[in-house]
Amino acid sequence: VNFFQDATDALDLGNLYAAAGDADAALDRYRMALWVDFRDPRVQQAIRDLGQIPGPSFAIKPPESAAQDQTEPAKPAA
Repeated sequence: VNFFQDATDALDLGNLYAAAGDADAALDRYRMALWVDFRDPRVQQAIRDLGQIPGPSFAIKPPESAAQDQTEPAKPAA
């Protein structure tokens, strides 16, 4: 399953956190959206709306993408 084919999923999660009043979690998700698509103007604006400046080094990799990075399925514990 590819959770982040574009920035929309991470942006939506950020918007959910922002609506709930959790600006820190919202900013983290916007940074993850930036990692997925640095050029998305919606993501850049959401970051600016929280008083930050989007740039390449501001992006962070979504933790959900780690599962997609695995080349072989996880083995069950013995």
